[in-house]
Amino acid sequence: MTITEGLARIKTLTKRIEKKQEFVLRHIGRASTLTDPLAEEGGSLSCVSKEMQAIHDLSGQIVAIRKCINDANRETPVSVNGAERTVEGWLVWKREVAPRYESFLARMLAQIESAKGGLERHNRMKEEQVDFIVHYSERDLADLVEKHQTVMAELDGQLSLVNATVQIAIPD
Repeated sequence: MTITEGLARIKTLTKRIEKKQEFVLRHIGRASTLTDPLAEEGGSLSCVSKEMQAIHDLSGQIVAIRKCINDANRETPVSVNGAERTVEGWLVWKREVAPRYESFLARMLAQIESAKGGLERHNRMKEEQVDFIVHYSERDLADLVEKHQTVMAELDGQLSLVNATVQIAIPD
């Protein structure tokens, strides 16, 4: 199965677990004066026990699939905009580094614009004109923002391609 199929299988297993958990919660107990609603199926005690075992087994399948996906991600190289990392490395970068870097670039742009606007208001009211000196090329900054957006878009495409093509083998 591909990683995409494995991820879809995890969703299906999760839904099955949720339904079984609902069943267990509905039948976890009853007043002693009430008839066992699951008497024909072997009794509530037996049915709840079977569902608890099924939940455990399905959870184990999720762990096995996720482990296989993680193993594949650890081993599969991906090249994005000239940089190569494993899928695992790119996922860490996307989660831990990219958002902070994007925020930092946005704050740099905002600070430059804010300072320029403040000096512009100052210069309208004063005879002495003050220039704002930027200590980083605004063109280079704009290029960094564009490059970051390109990397993010290319990364999403590469990760989708990997998920759709890399095969994983789930042990029985």
